[in-house]
Amino acid sequence: MRTATKTVVIVGIIIVGLILMGLNMGLRESSGHKTPGPLGIVLVVGIIAAIRAVSKYKPEEETKKDVTADSQTLDKR
Repeated sequence: MRTATKTVVIVGIIIVGLILMGLNMGLRESSGHKTPGPLGIVLVVGIIAAIRAVSKYKPEEETKKDVTADSQTLDKR
């Protein structure tokens, strides 16, 4: 993935994460709690994991593919 694409995806993850955290905090505050709770912790860990996965993603180059495995030859003598 190119750097620009990674940046756009990471920004999208952050935006979606903030929206979900806002919904979580709104629901928690409406029931009288002041902290995000366990769901908030899970959301933050998920956001961090998603950002790390996107930043570490390096696809195999097309030139390095082994095309011999795709050929359908039989082992007959």
